[in-house]
Amino acid sequence: MIKSKFVFEKRPYLEDATPEEIQAIKDNVIIYDPQILYLDELPVVSPFSIGLVFDQVELLGQQLNRHGLIVDIRNTKRPDAITRRLINQRFTQVCEHLAHVSFCTGKNFLINTAAKFVMYQTNLDSYSINTTIEEAVASIKEVIND
Repeated sequence: MIKSKFVFEKRPYLEDATPEEIQAIKDNVIIYDPQILYLDELPVVSPFSIGLVFDQVELLGQQLNRHGLIVDIRNTKRPDAITRRLINQRFTQVCEHLAHVSFCTGKNFLINTAAKFVMYQTNLDSYSINTTIEEAVASIKEVIND
């Protein structure tokens, strides 16, 4: 996995973020392989950072055919209510173009529940909650190569 050299603080990044911070947030979304996008979510998400990462998911997704998305939230704090609403809205938009979403949550029960709630509000039936990146990749490949 390609990890950013930028070290994010455990705080929300807002509209006053520096150009370097904004680029680092965008760089947390990569094309993992020709069928998979990977989003390494920030430790603390905000409406601003969610907007940046979902814009990147949409932009990079346009370069791929049928594909999936890994959302790595193992090191992410549960978002506040305002941010959760925005996540729900943005997921509904990007799910129209995804074959499968795999959440990588480790063993965090609260994050598992939050991920299920987000997916419940989209039209995408194909998603999984995984503990490792390897499991998330396998889940996506199983759906795409079916």
